[in-house]
Parts: sequence; C-alpha cells; structure tokens
Amino acid sequence: HAKIISKIQENQPAVLGELAIDTNKNRGEVQHQEIMHWDKPSGTRIEVSLNADYKRGKRFVYDYLQSTSIVNPHARIAFKEADGIEHVFERTADILPKKSEEIRPHPYGVELGTLIKMSKETKARKLASFLKNDFSSMGDRTADAVCDEAKLDRNLTPADMSREQFLLLHQAFKRVKIMAPPTECLSPIGETLIRRSLKSETQEISPEFIFTASRPVAVFSGNPFQVEVGIVYGGNLPKDKPVKILRFANRIPLLYQQGDCAITTAIASIDWRRYGLDQPSGTGIPIGPAIFLTHIASTQIPYTSESKEAIADVEEIENEIKLAFREVARKVQTHINKKVRRVKTREKFDLITKILPEIAKKSAHMLNKPIPSLEKVITRIMDVVWIEDIVEYEKVRGKPVQTKLDNANPSGQSDTK
Repeated sequence: HAKIISKIQENQPAVLGELAIDTNKNRGEVQHQEIMHWDKPSGTRIEVSLNADYKRGKRFVYDYLQSTSIVNPHARIAFKEADGIEHVFERTADILPKKSEEIRPHPYGVELGTLIKMSKETKARKLASFLKNDFSSMGDRTADAVCDEAKLDRNLTPADMSREQFLLLHQAFKRVKIMAPPTECLSPIGETLIRRSLKSETQEISPEFIFTASRPVAVFSGNPFQVEVGIVYGGNLPKDKPVKILRFANRIPLLYQQGDCAITTAIASIDWRRYGLDQPSGTGIPIGPAIFLTHIASTQIPYTSESKEAIADVEEIENEIKLAFREVARKVQTHINKKVRRVKTREKFDLITKILPEIAKKSAHMLNKPIPSLEKVITRIMDVVWIEDIVEYEKVRGKPVQTKLDNANPSGQSDTK
C-alpha cells in the first residue's frame, strides 16, 4: 500500500492518491484520490510502510540505494538512517531516461506454444494479417517471405491452423531474415552515463580506468533485450579477492542469489587469464582489483523465481553478456599490457640515465673535451612517447579533455594540453 503525492506544475494543485497492487494482474489499483495543497513547485512523493528487520538489513539498504543511483544517474537519492546519519547520492545527469513504448513480440525466439496461443487470441482472419499485426518488425514483404518459406497459404485462418502448420511457420521464422526489434521498448542507460555514474560512486577508490560496452538489441523468446557492461579497475580495490559483481535488470539492483544468476555464470565461463586477471582454474569468478557491472534491459526479464533476485539461464542472454565482457576485457588487457610496458620502459630509462652520463663524463675527460648534452641521445635511444587522455566529467554541458604527452628525456618534463 503506497501513498503518493504528485504535482506537475507550480500553478496547479497536487493530487494525493493511495495505491495498492493487484498481484494477480500485476498492476496498480487506486484506492483513494483527492486534490490537496502542496508547498512544492512540482514533483512526486511516495510513502510506503514496510515491516522489516532493519538492524540485519541495514547494510543492504545502503548497498541497494547506492547501486540504484549508479543505474539511475538522473536521480538524486537521500537516505536518512534511524540514528540520523544521512547519505546523499547526487545525480550525475540532468537528462531523464527515454520513455519506453510497448511493442508486439518479435518472431525470433518466440516459442511454439506461445505462437499457437497468440493465434487463438488474435483478431486477424488471415495468416498474413496475423503476422503483420501481432508481431513486430513484420511488414508485407517479410510476412509473404515467411509464408513462402513455410509453404503456407497467406489466406489461412490462424485459429484453424494445425500444430504441424504452426511448426512449419515457427521453423520459417528462423530461416527468413527479419529486421531487429525496435529499441523504443527498452530503457538502456548508455555507456557515457554508466561511466559517469561509476566514476562518481568510486571516487574514494581512485580507479585507474573505467571501461564500458553496450551490445546491440537481441531477442529471446520473442522478447527484445540489450546488455550493457562496465569494468572499474585498479585503485584501492583489493588485488587478492574475487572481483565485485554488480547485477541490474531494468535499472533495479539484484543483491541476492548471485551464484544462481545467468550474469555470474556468463562471467565465470570466460577465461580471464587471457586478459590479465587471475583465475586459478580457468573458470569461476576472477581475482583482481576490479568491479564488474552488468545491466540487462528487456521487455520481460526471465527471473529464476518470483523474488526477482536472479536471472534464469537463457542461452541468448548469456552469450550477449559474454560478448560484451570480452569487448571490455580486451580494453583491460591493453591497459594492463601498456602498464607493464611502461614499467619496463621506466626501468630501461633509469638504467640509461645512470650509465650514459658516466660514459660521457669519462670519455670527455679522456679527450679533454666538455661533457656533451645527452637529452637528444637518450630520447632517441628510448624511442617512446606516452600519450594519456585525462577526461573530467562535469555537471555542465561538455567534457573538458586533457592530453598528456610524456616524452622520455632526462628532465622528466611532460606536456599537457
């Protein structure tokens, strides 16, 4: 039971409503509604009473709200504990998420039973109309191609079709090239905002880098979905413990049942040793100073149970998660390799700057000549210039970018622009 106050404009009154949830139909029901005065210019206030053991769940409340702020960068969340301590998670973006729109099921991945059920409920009188009106990404040409591939008359009545005919239709979906589902139904966060949120929430850790990746829209059981991932690496994160995994579904944190989740399974199946992280057996959660974030946006999240704490093992979803993490892992590998090369280059530089001056000093003394300048010689021997991009995100529009050029020379000077 929730009490909600909403006001859309300063010159309009507020509306107070009491809302209950119909668990059978999974939708809200207004129990009471009235007009009231509210001294706020606009906004929404939600009050919900919960029975819970707060002492045992205190840490999880904070973790839940912190995680929620990461995947909802447009929101400012203030959390006041029972003892008066207040935590504020500031917004990192002033742009609201794009409103998602309802779409019809996509032919790819729709199950045979679902297809037969849809045919019994459709208002279409002909097979071609059924395909065009009850499925997304299906136009005249695609519907005709599916009917031709299945060798079915496009004027068949869907309700009168046999199971064998539906099986032919179901198989034809997989053989005909159909456009990807529209993305208007999904609400992805976006790589830039994920990176900005992670940067804001990990400031105390001082990570070395934050990499993100976003996969194209895919389909499972006729439902479109999109996978977004991010990796925070280095800084003060522990190097000898398993990486921390942050799981999200439609911007909602998943805190429990991590071991039973498809996200964890997908991460554990990757050989992270190839990308510079420790993984003793070649499988399982890697060990290293990193945080792994996964967000799945879908019209229907396949949870393992009604508690909605873990995502079921769906092959299409696991494959997309693995592809996304491999894309980010290659960036991690490049960074780690560059870091190792930089250490070796520094050791080489230190050795050269110790030996060459002594050789030049001895040679000059033997030839009774002045000691020559070695800056150009050392720079030519090192033959390396390090380029480092420094990006600072600000609340104002625009991103100031600094490029640091580090040229190996005895003075140790670098140029920043």
